[in-house]
Amino acid sequence: MISRFNFTGTLSLPKETSTRPFVKEGTTKDGRKSLSMSFAVKESTSNIGFVEAFDAVQQSIMTMNKDKEKITVSWNDRLDPQVMKDVANYRKFTVNLGEDHGGRQEFITQYDMIEFLQNHLPGYKGKVLV
Repeated sequence: MISRFNFTGTLSLPKETSTRPFVKEGTTKDGRKSLSMSFAVKESTSNIGFVEAFDAVQQSIMTMNKDKEKITVSWNDRLDPQVMKDVANYRKFTVNLGEDHGGRQEFITQYDMIEFLQNHLPGYKGKVLV
């Protein structure tokens, strides 16, 4: 069973001194570089949703193409426009912070999405939809 929900509100980034910073770089037990991200979306003062994402560098990415077939993408090819075009939309991470922040962006790894958001969310003003 798959459940989906949307949460809309204003962005609330953690303080730099927080034990759970906005973006944290690290390494996995097997030595791969990793990124984690945490922030909150405030719908009102009494209704806050917390968002977290984590990913690590890997040799290959297991995903699906538009024909619902399993495919393997090399880590080094993950940003190739043709590779991105072949990956099914439901397997992508999509971010749209408006034209001031590059418009609609698609990623096939959470790692790349976190890197993008790390550079753009601190300067973003407006509502967010998660």
